[in-house]
Amino acid sequence: NKFLARFDLSSPSKKRYIERAQEVMSGKYSLADKFNIVSGVLQNDEAALTDLEMFLKIKKIRDRIVHGEDVSDDSLLVHQLRELLTKYLIAHLNQ
Repeated sequence: NKFLARFDLSSPSKKRYIERAQEVMSGKYSLADKFNIVSGVLQNDEAALTDLEMFLKIKKIRDRIVHGEDVSDDSLLVHQLRELLTKYLIAHLNQ
């Protein structure tokens, strides 16, 4: 709701469009979509885009692990994941 509050929904047609999109997409958002919405609410646009790029890199490695691929310890972005998680927990708590 905080993300949607940024849009001008004063016209009935725009409001109807957003409501319909929410209805259709209910339960269909990917993990990256959800992160994108959260980052858009908790960070400025530039930081949100940078964080989304890092999130996608981390998720790609996670997906490889889940699908049974061999992943070297050196390729794991543990430090970056910890920084991203800490950043968003702090941003959430400061709201």
